[in-house]
Amino acid sequence: MPVRVLVHGAVWVQDKLVVHRHGGAADLSLPGGRIHAHESLTVALARMVREQIDCEVDVGELVWAGRDASDDPDEADVLLVFAARLCEPDQVARLELLDPRGPTAGQVRPAVLDGLAAHRDEVSYPARPVPATADADDRAAV
Repeated sequence: MPVRVLVHGAVWVQDKLVVHRHGGAADLSLPGGRIHAHESLTVALARMVREQIDCEVDVGELVWAGRDASDDPDEADVLLVFAARLCEPDQVARLELLDPRGPTAGQVRPAVLDGLAAHRDEVSYPARPVPATADADDRAAV
């Protein structure tokens, strides 16, 4: 059975998570997705956040990992969720935020929300953002 590795970013704005809509209008997700063959995990996440919510982020540490059923019964997804913070906090006004205790929280995997809540205030970040075009030398320096 093929396994896909997906990376997602947990971007906290006070006590809410940044989310984006995908698929149907009701589908909410943490920003993220598939990794390209040439990308590191953090570079892939920075690229996906930029593509999905048009923001640059500092990617921090891995805060949750788990397995989830794919839409395809012959595949399984491994989800890796990294802490991330906005490089430009003034962008918050245009982002969609999710209250993890609110009525729409069920649209994001409950195990992910539980795992993130435990680490919300305990994450560390690199000294500088990892650009999406970083090569191996740049990533090693972070």
